[in-house]
Amino acid sequence: MIRLYLWIIIMFSFASGQITSQAIVDSVKTRYDLIQDYSVQVKLAVEMPGFRMPRKRIKLFFKQPDKLKIESDGFALVPRQGLGVAAILDSLTAIEIIGEETIFGYPCWILRGRGREGELQFETSAWVDQQDWVIRQIKSMIDTTQVAQIELEYSLIDRRYLLPIKTTVMIDLPQLMATRMDHYDPDGSPFPQAKSSEKGNRSGKVTLEFNRYRVNRGLKDSFFRE
Repeated sequence: MIRLYLWIIIMFSFASGQITSQAIVDSVKTRYDLIQDYSVQVKLAVEMPGFRMPRKRIKLFFKQPDKLKIESDGFALVPRQGLGVAAILDSLTAIEIIGEETIFGYPCWILRGRGREGELQFETSAWVDQQDWVIRQIKSMIDTTQVAQIELEYSLIDRRYLLPIKTTVMIDLPQLMATRMDHYDPDGSPFPQAKSSEKGNRSGKVTLEFNRYRVNRGLKDSFFRE
């Protein structure tokens, strides 16, 4: 039923003359809005020069539209960009279709829009699966430099919900942006600072593997304020 509804959105766009970026965004949002809340166990691995964090297991809780809570034993660097991926489209302006490409075996529309992180302006491209209307890949640029790439693998949960089972976030951040990187950790620690010999861009990879989803169990707002 959900796939039929998504195709109705797209076919209406075709009937109007051509597919539009808004129709694609609406289809992603329709898929995303099926999931009101979830909890999931996450295996987290960080590979970054000058920063050591052992592989960790954390528990993540989410509720629409943007509530997140993490339970972890000690510090855990978790890039927000690797969690609420579909919501990234909401943060962009002037979204347009720039082409089509098959990646990881999936035909995708490529959307591009503009965003802002503090004083930094960036351009983000998203590869949207033409059949399942999930985001398969995201790339962000500042000027002509790529600063982040996110790749996602999905699985069908409860025979209805497509959710990530693996997210890989590759970053190459200017030092100014690295010190303000949007992330989550239990004790509010800032983004780890580079040693004096390691000043400059902060590059690395964060891998998140998800399992044991519990979807739409009615998480209360008060749970996220505890």
